[in-house]
Amino acid sequence: MPAAVTLPSSWAPSVRPALCTARAARKGDIMRRIDQSLERQKRQRCLATTTTGVAAAGAAEVPPAAGGSPQPGPAAAAAGSATGLPSEDAAPVSEAWRAAADEKALLWEALDSGSDDEAAGKLQALRRRFPANPHFPLAEGRLAARRGNADGARALFTAAVALAEASGPRDASVVLHAWATFEGDRGRLQEARALLRRAVAADPRHAAAHCSLGRLAEAHGDVPAAAAHYSAALAAEPKHAPSLQALALLAARQGRFAKAREIFQRALGDLPDNAPLYAAWGNMEWKLGR
Repeated sequence: MPAAVTLPSSWAPSVRPALCTARAARKGDIMRRIDQSLERQKRQRCLATTTTGVAAAGAAEVPPAAGGSPQPGPAAAAAGSATGLPSEDAAPVSEAWRAAADEKALLWEALDSGSDDEAAGKLQALRRRFPANPHFPLAEGRLAARRGNADGARALFTAAVALAEASGPRDASVVLHAWATFEGDRGRLQEARALLRRAVAADPRHAAAHCSLGRLAEAHGDVPAAAAHYSAALAAEPKHAPSLQALALLAARQGRFAKAREIFQRALGDLPDNAPLYAAWGNMEWKLGR
């Protein structure tokens, strides 16, 4: 998009309405793109047969295979081929892989229970059945947090971290990031920052953890540290939408609007269905009177 234009007072009054119309057209185009993106996402959610149970309980982030990108959560494990589960004509997989897939499906089933009490009961049973899996106490901790049991949530997060550290660096980073989010939501920013530092120490390529550290640094006024963390997130995952958005808005807050637009445009070229990116860009332009 072109830079903001300031009209000289000597210009004919008829020019100003024309420019305002052009600005409104640009804004309308952004809003149409947001609506289209939201509609596409709605259709995709319907096709994936997702339900509200996981969103309510807080689905655990599922670690990727070696060298891959983080997966969105246990719902993916239940969605069949969309999550990497083998098709009927795929090559045989190991029993360990099958067992892991079964545990993810059981986690999804527990989170999709009819009530919080039912979900908690099933998660407790799964913890006893699979004592080495960190995602069951993690999910139970998130559920406890949602129900207002902060002490219980912290005890479960602590147990999940101990299991995750034995499981692998990405598991450890995912659990620590979830715990940090819990503490940050309660205003315990020092605790959140310490947990996030442990998360990126466990897995330096965990984009979400770097992005969260960047947001904390930015809120504290440490712009260089924020930019460094957003850049680290994008080095690990170039299409990490929250980091792209955060980096663009950081540039805008510094008055570098052309750079912000460049980042937004590049991000939406890679992620054309990402409604939050359109909304953030549109909001920036609206504040600029464009």
